[in-house]
Amino acid sequence: MSKIKVITINLYKKNKIKFDDILSNENIDSEKFNSFMYGQGCTVIDKIIYVSIIDFERFCYINKLSIEYLDK
Repeated sequence: MSKIKVITINLYKKNKIKFDDILSNENIDSEKFNSFMYGQGCTVIDKIIYVSIIDFERFCYINKLSIEYLDK
C-alpha cells in the first residue's frame, strides 16, 4: 500500500498558489510538476507567477498527494 504524502502550501489571493512555493515544497517532484504544467496557463500578478488552485489540485490528485492549505 503506497503512502500518501501531505502537501502543506500557502494559498494566496483569488485562490492562487505561488509557483515558487510549489517548486520549493519537499514533497513535490518539481520535474513532474513542470511536465504537468507545460502548456497550462499561469497568472502573473506583481511579477509573481501563480498557479490556479484547480490545476494544482488536479496534479495532486493524479500523483496521490493530499493538500493542506494555509491562507495568506
